[in-house]
Amino acid sequence: MQLDLALLSELQEVMDDEFVELIETYIDDSTLRLAQVKDAVERGDGVGLRQSAHSMKGSSSNIGATSLAEILKLLEAAGMHNNLSEAQGLMDAVCAEHLQVCAALKKLYLSG
Repeated sequence: MQLDLALLSELQEVMDDEFVELIETYIDDSTLRLAQVKDAVERGDGVGLRQSAHSMKGSSSNIGATSLAEILKLLEAAGMHNNLSEAQGLMDAVCAEHLQVCAALKKLYLSG
């Protein structure tokens, strides 16, 4: 798991009191988007997978979750090429990475 702590620090400085809300929103939103990604893979919906993975990739990148964004980039490409067997193989990695990112964000910014 890789978080860009320098980016998060800059965001925290710029957003000040709204930063915690940003973290909470990211965790909630990315969890919903991950469910959409899983659903698209299960339904064999390459277009839906591409769109869901692209959206989640952008928000993950913006929050400094670089490893998660890289896996989502691969999922997005799999959806674009309708390669759902590759997408299925990436699901465990994206789920595990997302879990670690959310846990780290909660520990760093939401505890206490």
